[in-house]
Amino acid sequence: RRRRKSLASRSPDPAGSGADGALEKALPVVRLGSGAFACDVSATIAGRALLHVMVGETPLGKSPFSLTFTAASVDASQSKIVASEMESVTAGEEFLLEIDPRDHFGNRVEVQPASEAPVPFTAIVIDAAGTSVPCSVDADASKGTYRVQGTAFAAGECSIHVALAHAENAAVGGSPYRAVVRAAAACGSCSCALDSPGGDIAEATGSASRAGGAGYVRVTAGGSTNVQLALCDEYGNEAEASGATIDASLVDASGAVVEKLRTSSASSPSHVAIAVTARQAGTFALDATVAGSRVGGFPIPVWVQPGAPSAKASAVALLARVCEAGAETVVEVLLRDEFGNPAPSTGADVSVSLRGPAQCAGVLSSVSLGVARFVVVAEKAGDYIVSAIVGGEPVAAEPARRSVSVYAASPMPQYSALRASAPATGLRAGETIRGELLVLDAFGNSCAADACVPALFTASIRGPDGTAVPARIERGTASGGGGDGAQLVVVGAATLSGPHELVVRGAGGEAVRGSPCRVGVRAGAASGRQSSVEGCGAEVHGRAGETQRVRIVLRDAFGNPAFIAPGQTADDILRTRLLRADDGQPVPATDASVVATWVSTAGAEGGGSAKTTESKSDAADGSKGKPSKRVSMKPQALTDSFESRAAEWPTAEVLITPAVAGRFALRLDVVEDLGEREGQGGVASGEISPLPSGASTDSDSGRKRRS
Repeated sequence: RRRRKSLASRSPDPAGSGADGALEKALPVVRLGSGAFACDVSATIAGRALLHVMVGETPLGKSPFSLTFTAASVDASQSKIVASEMESVTAGEEFLLEIDPRDHFGNRVEVQPASEAPVPFTAIVIDAAGTSVPCSVDADASKGTYRVQGTAFAAGECSIHVALAHAENAAVGGSPYRAVVRAAAACGSCSCALDSPGGDIAEATGSASRAGGAGYVRVTAGGSTNVQLALCDEYGNEAEASGATIDASLVDASGAVVEKLRTSSASSPSHVAIAVTARQAGTFALDATVAGSRVGGFPIPVWVQPGAPSAKASAVALLARVCEAGAETVVEVLLRDEFGNPAPSTGADVSVSLRGPAQCAGVLSSVSLGVARFVVVAEKAGDYIVSAIVGGEPVAAEPARRSVSVYAASPMPQYSALRASAPATGLRAGETIRGELLVLDAFGNSCAADACVPALFTASIRGPDGTAVPARIERGTASGGGGDGAQLVVVGAATLSGPHELVVRGAGGEAVRGSPCRVGVRAGAASGRQSSVEGCGAEVHGRAGETQRVRIVLRDAFGNPAFIAPGQTADDILRTRLLRADDGQPVPATDASVVATWVSTAGAEGGGSAKTTESKSDAADGSKGKPSKRVSMKPQALTDSFESRAAEWPTAEVLITPAVAGRFALRLDVVEDLGEREGQGGVASGEISPLPSGASTDSDSGRKRRS
């Protein structure tokens, strides 16, 4: 009995963690018979152990015996996941988990290479979208762990499930392991444009559809509209806009950059707003890249509409700077917005007028993009300035660039005008009748009288007796005919006093305005060559003391009744001298009285009824004589009939009253209006008989009676 009691063994305790006798455990001994004993040795801690067999107090044989215990098979409940740095991962990037394999007692199971032993674990990852993705499990003998490698694509929380292979509900401790998957960097090809609430991206028939929207962007030149981008990574997750490299630009058909566009943050962290602005109107494309990759669905067509017409940027274009009066002048207003783009308009806010000799409003004829065409008709010749109004403001332009010269149209005889031209003193017989012919077009403009214009007219002059007076048409300059151009002058000579008719007609026989034009011709001053002594012979015989009468009919140089000015006396026209016939010496006033007076002036133009007054006149020798009779004239109305005026001629009468007998000669001279003495108009001579016996001389004369 003592031997059985002394036979015992010691082995590691399952609760311990050490080996090599760090913990002791008594083992039961069983008799087998024939002096043989047995004991069952078991350990829960893998490692080296010492088995002590004692007989009594004495070790048996070579006791203690060395025993080595290995870990049992992998136990899922005791194994665990090690992932100290995997609280969050990036979508699309591979993550790594380590499995620490343990047996049922918690001993680490030795990891053998996959080539020597199969991997006892399987793993899958389920992402935020619910998609299951298998993971690979490899043995890492160097670390004594198994590595779980996999990839999650959907951003959000994912779960990694690890279990023993070929076992049901054998999840490894810590499974499922949960981690947060972050979105990857934004990818242009996976990003897209969004339709904004304001309709920045308008729908267009036939446009290619793309993620987030379809159609085109419409913006007004100088304005701005936003196009939002939804940034996504290559797996479709919403990517953070902060830190993303985004380039946006407006390009033309050739791909050249027209405008670099600004970007800004939007309401969502994954959205970016592109401010589409342009000054140049036309059709362009909006291109955008994220991290060098073009955004999906880009480029987007962009229609930049021109703005409203601006008066400062618009201009006036003239198709012709010189035109004929009455013809249509085409004026184009080049409508531009403030950036110089051709601007649309209905024409209601545009007006055109010509300012010059007259103001002429234009009539809108057509409107197209950037051009409003007007037609203006100017009837008055001269220089005009085109005035254009756009949107209530005048179009600024240099006057030289918008000046129009309107010249007169073709001469029209029926619209031309005739008027007489006479000196301020009136026209007298022998002077030239001049008529100004204002050559006008149909609008009253003066036409330039070139060499061929006189051939369009014929002229004639009718005298007071109906006879034709030769007339011709010459080129000349009118004295203010409503224009500065050369005009025609009708020239003809008139020798008869009285009304003349100046008639001008066109080549077709139509009379010009103002035709016939009446021209009054006055008689000239009395002329000694045409005046004559009438009513008595060459000899006048009488007695001393008796008055002898000599009548003189006054005519001008052309035989017309001489012009007698109002108030003009016979003495103002006639110069009378009484001479002795034998020696030609003047007769003293004491020996004879010579008085000139009017008999009739009714036939004289400008004349009137005579009123005789007495006035003293000096004798030819300078001595004071007797009172003489002067005649003052009262004006008489002109008559238009030449025959009635020719019926009675202006006649003066010289009254000669000699106080002495003898033979005398009467010399008569006529003074012209110019103050020049003309030659002798007529001489009356005769013998004066002595006074009768008993007659006496004038008491004042102091002369004695003569027989």
